[in-house]
Amino acid sequence: MIYSNVFTMLDSMKAHHAQHGHRLRCSDDPMRRTLGFCTDVGPVEEWQLTITGLKESLISGDPRVPLLRELLPSTEGRQRLVDSINQGYPLI
Repeated sequence: MIYSNVFTMLDSMKAHHAQHGHRLRCSDDPMRRTLGFCTDVGPVEEWQLTITGLKESLISGDPRVPLLRELLPSTEGRQRLVDSINQGYPLI
């Protein structure tokens, strides 16, 4: 699913992991200009965030924005975020 709000997307990812226990991984789609995540097992679930949605989320007044600004711009940061969800201790 393509999201336009990063917080809604992250809540959905955390809920899916809590319910099904599937491991998440990064899965960006440069052709669609989205940052993304997916599961490793079938049926594969996908979460995609539009670049516009990311920008709008980063200017919101949400207190989690500083951590998002640190994590989402880099592949390593997104991997750190996914690892935290997989381990059951989400950073956001």
